[in-house]
Amino acid sequence: MAIAGRGDCGYVYRDPERFPGVVDSATFRLWAQGRLEAVREGVESFRPQTPAEHMDFGYMLDTLGRELCTAVRLAVELERESPGQW
Repeated sequence: MAIAGRGDCGYVYRDPERFPGVVDSATFRLWAQGRLEAVREGVESFRPQTPAEHMDFGYMLDTLGRELCTAVRLAVELERESPGQW
């Protein structure tokens, strides 16, 4: 409830091994964008071989990127709403 109501989730990002260099919402955004770039590169390197893989690939391109970007945007908005919670 605290996360939904106040965005009080900065403690999650204090793990320097899991979130290296993350100290605030700005550095979280950079970290998350780097992760998104890695996912994008992985999706783009996939070469479908069968009709089913072609359908799956289309789904990944259309949905995965959009959903990941939305998740990052929402996380950054939550952190911005609770300055000093880091």
